[in-house]
Amino acid sequence: RPGRREVHRLRLQPPVHSLQSTVQASGNIFLGCILTTIHMDAGQCS
Repeated sequence: RPGRREVHRLRLQPPVHSLQSTVQASGNIFLGCILTTIHMDAGQCS
């Protein structure tokens, strides 16, 4: 359906959404790295 496709396209297009997703992904990686360092005691993240 064109309506749903339009909503999906508009949801993906804005750079703010991309930036927010990138920041969120980086935050998740950073948190995962901290947890890994705490649990495994391995300083692989800088």
